[in-house]
Amino acid sequence: MPPKLALLEFKFEDFEGLPSERGQSTWSEELTDPHGNAWKLLLYPCGDRREDEGWVSIYLCNSGENDVCAKYSFIMRNASGEVHTESNREKATKLFKAGGDGRGRGKWIKRSEILDEKNNILLDGALVVDVHLQIKEPSSLHKPPSSLSIKMLQLLENMDNADVSFTVENNLVTAHKLILSVNAPVLFDFCGENNDGSPITIKDTTTEIFHIVLRYVYGEEIPKSATILNKGKDIISAADRFGIVGLKLAVEAVLVESLVIHKSNVADWLVFADSKTCPLLKEHATAYFASRSVDILNCDTSKQLKESPKLLTELMIEITKSSSNNRFGDENNVSVNDLRKQLYERGLDVDGSKEMLISCLQESNKKQRNE
Repeated sequence: MPPKLALLEFKFEDFEGLPSERGQSTWSEELTDPHGNAWKLLLYPCGDRREDEGWVSIYLCNSGENDVCAKYSFIMRNASGEVHTESNREKATKLFKAGGDGRGRGKWIKRSEILDEKNNILLDGALVVDVHLQIKEPSSLHKPPSSLSIKMLQLLENMDNADVSFTVENNLVTAHKLILSVNAPVLFDFCGENNDGSPITIKDTTTEIFHIVLRYVYGEEIPKSATILNKGKDIISAADRFGIVGLKLAVEAVLVESLVIHKSNVADWLVFADSKTCPLLKEHATAYFASRSVDILNCDTSKQLKESPKLLTELMIEITKSSSNNRFGDENNVSVNDLRKQLYERGLDVDGSKEMLISCLQESNKKQRNE
């Protein structure tokens, strides 16, 4: 909805007779705006803090029961109704917590300026303060979404303009080399294998998974959580194979957030995460393993781990670190998620094992120090 506007007129009778020492305050009467929000003004006639002494400090407080987001402005007029001073706070929306601290100015106007009869500010001895409010409501305005992703997906589904085709499980899937060259360069490299224009055979994946990969390449969001929980490994495997890093990392994150790991499958997830270079998933599975290592090693499913000495060694090191609370360098304590955030903010590659991410960040830090 558009912002709701309100103009409230607060009055402080006998301003000159109000408390005249710094730190002493007085409240206005409570006023309710036309939209049902209750407000009060807190006034310090001689200033709030030490640095405000001699000034009038003023704060607008939400005395209602609900939080309010609003822009506000304090307006002081002279007895003729002309604006004498206006404290503009309408540049940014502020949150007024219900019953919380007020927002305003420590140095609003000099007390002496108000009392100076030449300025004709007091009205029969009363100080009148107008407060203009622009109240922000939860948006319900129609905002047409971008049609780009819709158009791109329509382009994918339209075979007429396609210039490359793939065969997956004996099904024909068409695409566009230009789109692939920008968003899926590894998959685009497959196109060079068939210069005669014949369909390129894609093995070791299903038509459903290949369509998910292509739809992501053409701008669709990641699949629904139910699909990821059911097909997550297949999607990651295809995304990893075709170099669709964004899809791979997004599906990995959904799996971790969905708490897919438990005692019976942690070994399987560890082996998978290690083989597909999914450090976030591996980090989560490793932490789970470390918390229940005895139980897990006594399970039949742990045979997979025992067949991978390298992975088993890493797990034993992690258990030792957890039990001794020993740490080998600050970077090793940083989570995969934080490493990826830092690398992404610097425009660096976020795909790779945790060791690769740490090395990349260290190299970036080194370059920054030398610049």
